[in-house]
Amino acid sequence: MLCAVVVSYGLLHPLWTATAYSTGDAGRYCAVAVNLHNAARVDVAIDKIGATSLTLSPVRPAQLHLAAKADHVIVVRYLGGSGSGVFDLNAHYHVFGLALSETVPFRIQLQNNC
Repeated sequence: MLCAVVVSYGLLHPLWTATAYSTGDAGRYCAVAVNLHNAARVDVAIDKIGATSLTLSPVRPAQLHLAAKADHVIVVRYLGGSGSGVFDLNAHYHVFGLALSETVPFRIQLQNNC
């Protein structure tokens, strides 16, 4: 029973953040690159992805298709600030035709002078 719960959770909540790092200046904003990883053995279609905090502009790309075990870099832009923190990406996606959503945390050291 416990094995079935673990496997089903892993299939239906496949998104992880592998790494997150500041990329410096992105016009008037600072930018953070978040490496989003699909940990499942099936494809995931992300319909909408956004940041709950930190960002003042849309996350790029806002939609994407992640193949099984694939990675993709998401860019989150913010208007400066310093310190470190844990921030969240909210992803709305489809697995096996099911519409699901998940909050994916990432930790980053912010740079005020980007």
